Amino acid sequence: MKFYQWYSQACGGILGIISCIYCYLRGDLLIYSNLNGNFDIISFNGILASYILYPLCFLTFIMAIVMALPNTSNKKILSVEITKINSILIYLTTLVGILGCNVYFIIPALLLLIKDLMYAFKYCKSKINNNQTSTIKNNDIEKDNQELSDASEQLLSTKTEMAINLLNKNANINFITEVTGLSEDFVSNLKRVDLTKK
Repeated sequence: MKFYQWYSQACGGILGIISCIYCYLRGDLLIYSNLNGNFDIISFNGILASYILYPLCFLTFIMAIVMALPNTSNKKILSVEITKINSILIYLTTLVGILGCNVYFIIPALLLLIKDLMYAFKYCKSKINNNQTSTIKNNDIEKDNQELSDASEQLLSTKTEMAINLLNKNANINFITEVTGLSEDFVSNLKRVDLTKK
């Protein structure tokens, strides 16, 4: 696990504990001595978070320390990898924290989910770069096609002009097709058009 990942997880666990304490003091979460707080307006989420969130934050902090130790990513507990246990614990802590502490758990949640947010950011950034690269390539291809079509039109008009000049000098049609690369039908049509103009 990279340094910023376990460090941010540890900071998220500590700030989660602090936000739990703040919500306990405000009366948003229940404790045995504070049953007269906001008990009437606390929902099931608040009651659930009252008894689960503080231990989850503490366990998240402990798992950050465990994940910082070398060679722990491939260890297993009850045939389940520690990284999977850590991920489940992070998601559960974030979910219960947002449900119980609401706004006061946003910063700890962001710190706990920084690894996933970084992966999502990198993925979006690579998608945007790929889209921009493909757009630039498409624009370049369109410019090249336009330049080729302009060049082919200019080449065709030059060949046609050369064929007309050779026809005016009474050159053989086979000679004109060999020199210009135009088809015999095209040259004979030019000859007819040239005769009708005269």
